[in-house]
Amino acid sequence: MGSVVIAKCTDCDFEKEFYFGAGMMDFQTICNVPAISTKTGKFGVKNIFEKEKLKGRYLFYSDKSMHLGTIGQDDLQWGDIWLKRNENFCPICKGFTLRFDVVGVFD
Repeated sequence: MGSVVIAKCTDCDFEKEFYFGAGMMDFQTICNVPAISTKTGKFGVKNIFEKEKLKGRYLFYSDKSMHLGTIGQDDLQWGDIWLKRNENFCPICKGFTLRFDVVGVFD
């Protein structure tokens, strides 16, 4: 079961809803994870199972360079993919002020 998540910056107006993980019909081939385009700096969601194909073009928020601190039990998890709940890099104001909050689930 995947999560519906809102990314919201505490310092600027950035806000985006996205799906994290996958449902029961596609979990073997898809794992949606937020990412930033290295070319445009825009926030989006990409299939982390295609990470090698996307290498150099996207940086996933599961990468430790995209957040401050360490991952803990309070953070978001799908399989072996973790997202830090707070202190994530904001694509607009460039601070580590982006927060991920679960607002629902999908299957």
